[in-house]
Amino acid sequence: LVQLSANIHLDDGEFGVFETGNLLTLLNAIDEDLTVDYQYHKNKLTGLILKDKISNATYLLGDTSLDAFQTHNLKTSLPTFEVVIPLKKDLIDRFIKSRKSLSDCKIVAFLPEKDTCDVIINYDPNHGTNRITIPFLAETSGGFDVSAYNIDPIAKAFAANSDFRDAKISISEKGLMEISFKGEDYEVKYYLNKLQLD
Repeated sequence: LVQLSANIHLDDGEFGVFETGNLLTLLNAIDEDLTVDYQYHKNKLTGLILKDKISNATYLLGDTSLDAFQTHNLKTSLPTFEVVIPLKKDLIDRFIKSRKSLSDCKIVAFLPEKDTCDVIINYDPNHGTNRITIPFLAETSGGFDVSAYNIDPIAKAFAANSDFRDAKISISEKGLMEISFKGEDYEVKYYLNKLQLD
């Protein structure tokens, strides 16, 4: 799940985005100076119409009442985040470089210590793997043994927000990760569930 606040006029609302990659592809085809209109069918919001001075693109939205969008209700209170990792560009660059060097990697794990959190790329609890461990400085107010996540959404979030001014990863022992970025004219938060590993 993603929460986004940006310097663009949109009426308040919820939008179901099944394939973020498809939306990003459409946005790449439109100039940055764009407007956004809504597409409706029988008084139900079904799409976003993205227009620049020359062309327009339509992105079809998912139905937010479907189970796929009900993993967490962000309108209720979020859990306490026991581990907070401030993100710096050099460590994100190292993460992306490490991810590329282990191209078959699917899982990244976070193992908090007192003032650090080891980020283990290509983690597998049951098998020996080629892996890279990067120690990130962290603020901890509790902890957990290890928390593992699908690496692809994290790597995509890092790549999509390379112009950030402030960023952090927050992890709850209950299994929710929040990745937040603040840029010059936007703020975005990504939410991921931890993986259940055997």
